[in-house]
Amino acid sequence: MSALLTPVLSRFRRFAVAFLLMVPLGLNAQPAVGVAGTLPEDYLPDLKVILATALKQSPTMLQQNINLTLAQANRYAADSALWPGLSGGGSYGYSNARVSSNGTSGPASSSSGISYSVGLNQAIFQWGALKANSDIAKLGQQITQRQLAAAYRSLAGLLRSQYLSLVTKKISLRNTRAQLKLLMDGLAVQEAMIREGSISSGDIIPSRLAADDYRLTLQRAELDFDYSKSMFVRLAGLDQLADESSPGDLVHPAIAEGAADALLASITGGGALDTLQAQVDTLTVKQQDLGYKIAKTGLYPKFSFAAGYGVSNSQSVSGSVVAQSFVASYSYSVSAGWTLFDGFRTRGAKMSALAYKRSSERQLQTDIEVTIESAKNMRRQLRILADALNLAETRRALSEDGLKRATEEFKEGTVAQAALDATTSSFNATDYAAISARVDYLNRWSEFVSLAGADPVINVLPVSYLTLSHGK
Repeated sequence: MSALLTPVLSRFRRFAVAFLLMVPLGLNAQPAVGVAGTLPEDYLPDLKVILATALKQSPTMLQQNINLTLAQANRYAADSALWPGLSGGGSYGYSNARVSSNGTSGPASSSSGISYSVGLNQAIFQWGALKANSDIAKLGQQITQRQLAAAYRSLAGLLRSQYLSLVTKKISLRNTRAQLKLLMDGLAVQEAMIREGSISSGDIIPSRLAADDYRLTLQRAELDFDYSKSMFVRLAGLDQLADESSPGDLVHPAIAEGAADALLASITGGGALDTLQAQVDTLTVKQQDLGYKIAKTGLYPKFSFAAGYGVSNSQSVSGSVVAQSFVASYSYSVSAGWTLFDGFRTRGAKMSALAYKRSSERQLQTDIEVTIESAKNMRRQLRILADALNLAETRRALSEDGLKRATEEFKEGTVAQAALDATTSSFNATDYAAISARVDYLNRWSEFVSLAGADPVINVLPVSYLTLSHGK
């Protein structure tokens, strides 16, 4: 039974892909989903400015704009075959001759003149091959436009992730410095006790070693932060990043459950076909289809037209005889070329073009399936990360309350400095864990929004870069 169903399913898949290709595509076809105010740049305003700057100055986008210029140049080159070719030329010539015979020189003769010509040629009929080649170049430009949009979207995702990473690393630095200060304060107390003779010098060796360890930890953390910041600056195309532009805190992000469910429904309901990658795949299929159309014309006769006009104006002088001549000529022709046998090259070209087309169709279907499965997986991860965030926030709130009580009791003199220090360290740890949970959620949420094609960061690009229904 399985063997009987396989060819039927195969034909069904090909039909499904062909049907999808006939559906007008466009990101506007997706239902509007409210993601405004939920992305990292909405909580960190400086990041929004950085993202806008990166579109113009980052090395990634500069290279993408170069690629777009090359695609435009390729389109001009392909379109040129549809236009008539016009050429012209001109010359001026002068010659002088004297004939000598038996030692006697004859009269000198000379000639001079100007000639010029213009020519025109135009392909008349080539079974649509030239138009198909022009359309391939147009599709190539549209593909490059979407690749630019996808590159900017990916760059924005990477900048968000690295910027959020700077936030957590800055908090880690704060905690490490605070812990080192506590250790140094405790070490100072122990050294005073040594001077008073309360303890021996050997008793503080563990404390000194712990302080040395934290100094190294702090140096590593500072080095890591500085390197991460320099790489972020380079990626974004910035000159520098001020310390105040990398905040040391992050508010609790909104848990957009309704928006997440709507985005998932959009993708599973057909929105996966509207993603930038699916659009690139669709355009590639169209390119391969046109390539097959061109390959089929290999053994067809092809016709072209040519016309020319020329003028020659010359003067000849021989002795006392002067001759003036003026010649105007024109010509036109219709020619045909027909390759009757090319050693099966055309057959091979057709097989190759058809195979590439089927491969592109298969890639389109695969990317749609992967997008849907990735979206489902990300949606499940978002639920888990939301739960983890709530737990981290609960622990932070409890730790914060404990720190407030310990601070009040310390002021009242009922709690020792060591106990307050331990409570402060505990709060710093839970605060870092909460910030890390916020970062993890925002990172995954940003990826999910981007995957669903709803990332507003790319809305600054022309609509023709984002939807096939407006492609030009």
